[in-house]
Amino acid sequence: MSDRGSVLVIDDDVGTCQTIGDVLEMRGHSVLTATRARSALEILTGRSVDAAVLDLQLPDASGLVLLQAIKTSSPTITGHASLTTAIQAINGAAFAYVTKPFEMEDLLETIEKALAKTRVDRALRETTRTLETLIQAAPVAIVALDTAGCVTAWNKAAERMFGWREPEVLGEFVPIIPATKRAEFDETVVLNLRGEDTLRETQRQRKDGTLIDVLSATSPIMDTQGLVSGTMAALVDITERKQLEEQLRQAVKMEGIGCLAGGIAHNFNNLMTIIALRCHLVLGQLPADHPIRRDIKTVSETGARAASLT
Repeated sequence: MSDRGSVLVIDDDVGTCQTIGDVLEMRGHSVLTATRARSALEILTGRSVDAAVLDLQLPDASGLVLLQAIKTSSPTITGHASLTTAIQAINGAAFAYVTKPFEMEDLLETIEKALAKTRVDRALRETTRTLETLIQAAPVAIVALDTAGCVTAWNKAAERMFGWREPEVLGEFVPIIPATKRAEFDETVVLNLRGEDTLRETQRQRKDGTLIDVLSATSPIMDTQGLVSGTMAALVDITERKQLEEQLRQAVKMEGIGCLAGGIAHNFNNLMTIIALRCHLVLGQLPADHPIRRDIKTVSETGARAASLT
């Protein structure tokens, strides 16, 4: 049978350890046992366990003291009936308190629930680590804020984009909002707190005071009750793109001016051509000594200069 979870049984009675251990092994669990607190700590030094069954009355230490040292998320405390010790155990992070003498099925059911909780907690931690890794590795700046606008997450890309290191901004009001964009930012936060997403081009401020153009996508962060607990923004630096767009607009504008100027020059040259030809025709029909020939030559020469100018 495959290992369904590792359990450490700590009880000063060898028979109790053996009995609980045998039943757990029959259910597919791997079991370690210890009759003293010191032995349990030695075991835990070398490995971790998924759950622990801990007797309150040990010969070398109180079970409540040992509880603080156990690094498992779901220990189960066993002991004689006492409301005070039960409260202390639960407050000390015990998953449950089972009084002696106990019914084996009740104890096993509690252990199974503790193991299930451990698996859920472990999966949650792994998911959290994966998300943290993805956020830190993301090529875009990712910034998370609480409902007051204070920074709760700031990834490596945000450090590179804005210049502030994570320790400088965590718990502080987000420092990247320029004064000219504060009203817009407040509006975005209100929309996020209502559960709405936003996507807009705007400006943000670097640590050195320079402004950069960014594409900002924001979404609300929900807690386990489905309530908005903050907002998260993914920001892409589009400063270079905006500069290229402006250069393109200028190029298109200049191209339009060039086309207009070329059209005007073409039409002007057509007019000058007609003038030059008409002057040539008139000169060919006038006698060599006609007094108007001088004026016509002046018009022809001026037209030629005008054509060369275009």
